[in-house]
Amino acid sequence: MKADSNGKYKHIQICMEALDVVHKLLGENREETKLTVKNGEQLFFINPYSVLYIQGQGKKNEIVCLDKVVSTSSTLGELKQMLPEFFCQIHRSYIVNSYYVESIRRFEVEMESGEILPVPEHSYTKVRSQLERMMKIRR
Repeated sequence: MKADSNGKYKHIQICMEALDVVHKLLGENREETKLTVKNGEQLFFINPYSVLYIQGQGKKNEIVCLDKVVSTSSTLGELKQMLPEFFCQIHRSYIVNSYYVESIRRFEVEMESGEILPVPEHSYTKVRSQLERMMKIRR
């Protein structure tokens, strides 16, 4: 693919190469079980290692993955029951994959993507302890 004068195709090629690397890394960490979520009549099968976090938004929830965002009518409670032990609920509306947590500071979690997610004041200490425990287990 040749680049146009703006380098548009080169950028797409670099993004696709990065996505290939991510998929290879995920392949090494693949679990037998995928998350099965429904959106209308469509079923999605999602590798839990590709999920950054899940955000509750009323009746629809968003599963934010490395390469896509999947909307689902599954409740956060239903999703939480399907998730492996490396996920942590940091807020009534957020469940994070601890593998992608960059840092936790007073009342917020920063994801490796740069996104900042809220942690309620009343549960900050508990959430921090859970994330610290998860990090120690992986060492």
